[in-house]
Amino acid sequence: MVTNKAIMSETAKLTLEDVSFYYGDESALRHIDLQILNHEILAVFGPAMSGKSTLLRILNRLTDLATEGRLEGQVFLDGKNIHDPDVSVTQLRTRVGIVFAVPVPLPLSIWENVTYGPLLGRRRGKDQLEELVERSLRSAALWDEVKDRLQDPATALSGGQQQRLCLARVLALEPEVILLDEPCSGLDPISTMKVEAALLTLKQKHSIVIVPHNVQQASRIGNKAAFLLMGELVEYGSVEDVFTRPRDSRTDDYITGRFG
Repeated sequence: MVTNKAIMSETAKLTLEDVSFYYGDESALRHIDLQILNHEILAVFGPAMSGKSTLLRILNRLTDLATEGRLEGQVFLDGKNIHDPDVSVTQLRTRVGIVFAVPVPLPLSIWENVTYGPLLGRRRGKDQLEELVERSLRSAALWDEVKDRLQDPATALSGGQQQRLCLARVLALEPEVILLDEPCSGLDPISTMKVEAALLTLKQKHSIVIVPHNVQQASRIGNKAAFLLMGELVEYGSVEDVFTRPRDSRTDDYITGRFG
């Protein structure tokens, strides 16, 4: 098991210290020490049932909704324990947004999908909303495709466009961290390329954690990579090191397709 306490950095946006998570008596993650740095993409990869999605959900406390879930260890956002009593879960999920594998646009217009969250938080003028919608859709690489039909139903968009709309909806909340759980799993290569290009631009202002569709995607867009296997953090480091000079033979076996 990898222990990363020796490389803890002042630039860390999120830090996990000795984190384990259980569903009833079954462990999904065990003793994870990990960092998500400012303005970097961390790609978390591994076979099914390795704990990848659970890790994402821990970071914005969606695991609070697991009826038999139990967390051990600590998670810090900018040095603050996200489970401290004075931490607002609603505010946390605004700062740490998540995009799921299957896009689920609201049964509203494209415009209303993007503005729904911000309007719940506070009143905004029309000019502010227009700027927010354009900025969010541009950041999600969708603006040029929908700018002339913002009042059309979001459900009329293609699958790739819906996925980018869901990303824009998260971006409209102006999060500091973006979590993505296999956002390209159902997309064609062109849509995948557009999502990846958007993420490479977004990391200039955000910290990003992605569970990629495959190891090739992890190697293309990640700055750091973490390999999970059966709830254990086997390997963590720069993408170049993990994919070309892995320290653990299990990492090499998985990357080269000898198992998984």
